[in-house]
Amino acid sequence: MEVVASPASEESTPNETASVLPGQIRIEDHRLFVACAQNTWLELVELQLEGKKRLAAAEFLRGIALPANAWLG
Repeated sequence: MEVVASPASEESTPNETASVLPGQIRIEDHRLFVACAQNTWLELVELQLEGKKRLAAAEFLRGIALPANAWLG
């Protein structure tokens, strides 16, 4: 998975931030977030699996079922 774009925004923060570990994935309103250090979040706007075409996060999420406790890494 490759991070292609990640615009910074105050709105790019999931509602719940307590007790998260880096790499934890959260999906909210067809948006994909990954926890970073110090309870910060990175929104993945576009993703590209190896050998596949680049997709918007919402389109990616429609085509894949991530488990409830998914982790990046």
